[in-house]
Amino acid sequence: MIKFRPRNRPGGTRHRPLRAVAAGLAAAGMLAAGGSLAAAASTTATASVRPAGGTADCDSLTTCYTPRQLQVAYGLRPLLARGIDGRGQTVVLPELAEPRLSPPAVSDLRQDLAQFDRLFGLPAARLRVVTRLAGSAAPWLANGEEVLDAEMAHAIAPGAAITVVLVKATSLNNTANALAAADPLVLAAGGSGLTASHQTGAYIRETAWGLPYGTPGSAFQASGGGFSRLFARPRYQDGVAGIGATRAVPDVAADASGHTGMALAISEGGSKVYIRNSGGTSASAPFWAALIALADQYAHRHLGFVNPALYRITRSGSYHGAFHDITSGNNTVKFPPKTFAGYRAAPGWDPVTGWGSPDARVLVPLLAAL
Repeated sequence: MIKFRPRNRPGGTRHRPLRAVAAGLAAAGMLAAGGSLAAAASTTATASVRPAGGTADCDSLTTCYTPRQLQVAYGLRPLLARGIDGRGQTVVLPELAEPRLSPPAVSDLRQDLAQFDRLFGLPAARLRVVTRLAGSAAPWLANGEEVLDAEMAHAIAPGAAITVVLVKATSLNNTANALAAADPLVLAAGGSGLTASHQTGAYIRETAWGLPYGTPGSAFQASGGGFSRLFARPRYQDGVAGIGATRAVPDVAADASGHTGMALAISEGGSKVYIRNSGGTSASAPFWAALIALADQYAHRHLGFVNPALYRITRSGSYHGAFHDITSGNNTVKFPPKTFAGYRAAPGWDPVTGWGSPDARVLVPLLAAL
């Protein structure tokens, strides 16, 4: 499945709710039903780039979180402590090939991951790049989108292998690709704004992701979501309050706010490293891909299409243990003088954050048992 994303632009890009765009489109991250394949329909939201020394203290640089803080907030630390770290699994990242090096906008993915691992104390990433779909592309060149995908997947499942499948830069030119954004056979990931302790990483709260990226007047960003005009409601969504006759997205969510995203490490050659925060559903999609890799390892098998299992969990008494139900915020998009009405987060499923974000220590064992 192609990773639907335009080129990264400084300051982020605009995300509109489904009802405000063409039929079948959704600015939501997606995971293919067949395994831990990350794809996304939005670009990385980035803050100003700042140099870092030998260590990275995200709290002193921005409002973003370190990988460990993110692991704590979403309940991953107990699993990692037990060796459930994705070993034996592979997260596949379809990415656009880059034509030339232009640091730091386009960097060397091997160097970026090596610096990321060094700064945050992670094991060396097992990285492979497949170029046969991209022609004569340079395999290791990566823009901020690809760096985010790889570093997020590695942070959540540090023992998993990462395979980057490069596709031609023109792959996004086909509108039919974007029409798959609400396909019932993908897990659609919406976005939230996470508040966690910068001392311990402890989860505090989340809201739906929808806010100006920086100062007033800057690009406005929000979680995608809504109701398809192309796909009928899949059976696993039958009986869900708020869902009508067509496919509704997203199914799940995770932190996507550029103000609170995970810190990225980007190398500009030699020892010069940049730390910047990141966001977008481009972050929540690889997050969920890596989480499914953990569940596959826990289950000692490939779980395959997880949507029916996830919806069974949300209908059970385990819902509020396995998920953080996000009940505040909205994805209304404002481009003065115009306002594109979106949706509000609400208890249970909603068309902004789906069922919410995971508490992995509960959700992963439940998924593995189904």
